[in-house]
Amino acid sequence: MNINSYPTHIIVDSQGIKKEVIVGGRDNMNKILIEAIDKVLIK
Repeated sequence: MNINSYPTHIIVDSQGIKKEVIVGGRDNMNKILIEAIDKVLIK
């Protein structure tokens, strides 16, 4: 996966295809992850 920074969140679709990578921690990470997952689920 070539990850060199932590935390790193990787969103994959149902076929295992990497759709989004979010690097670093943020105060609103839960909201960011929910939005990224929702975006993948809608497509």
